Amino acid sequence: MLIGLTSGLGIAIFIGFDMNTKFNDLAKDYSDLMNDYNDLMNDYSNLTDDYNDLMNDYSSLFADYNSLQDAFEEPLTAPDIPTYFEFKNWLDIDNTNTFDYINETWMCGDFSAMLMTRAKSMNWRVRIAVMEYSHDIDINYGIDTPYGAYGHAFCFIECSDGYIYYIEPQTDAVWYWTSVGYHFEMWEEYDFTNISDTVWGENWLWVNYYNYFG
Repeated sequence: MLIGLTSGLGIAIFIGFDMNTKFNDLAKDYSDLMNDYNDLMNDYSNLTDDYNDLMNDYSSLFADYNSLQDAFEEPLTAPDIPTYFEFKNWLDIDNTNTFDYINETWMCGDFSAMLMTRAKSMNWRVRIAVMEYSHDIDINYGIDTPYGAYGHAFCFIECSDGYIYYIEPQTDAVWYWTSVGYHFEMWEEYDFTNISDTVWGENWLWVNYYNYFG
């Protein structure tokens, strides 16, 4: 009888030990599964954040695209006229002047078109000026002919004070003449000896041809 009780007790202890071992194994498996689940949830959260970042970038790019499309395609029917300081602060931030001049690829007309387009997104009317000109050592200097030794495209804007401010978009140089609303005139000479950072250098310039558009 004692042998039977001892044997039964041993079996019960063995079964209890085996169940405890299985429980521990199941608990470990559950813990591993929870860790895997948490890792997957963390990965999902990171992917969701990345997706949201991409969507924000896409929305920003799409907004920029629409802005540029409007600037290219939609005319300015009621442009705002900035103060000189508003315009100058904007020009200081704009990075058109940081691009490299590449002959036959990215030239004065490209700089001018970029600045005009970017100003249009501000609802400002920046125009492109085109000029044929000569220096005092050139054969067409001082002659009433529309053909100059050189050609150049640049920009100008009229500000709220009534002055025409010329802009060299390659350097951000800004200048104006002494009369309100005054433009360059053909077959006139201009003193650039005190105006720096233009393609003409600091000397005298003869305008053979001048026009603008935009």
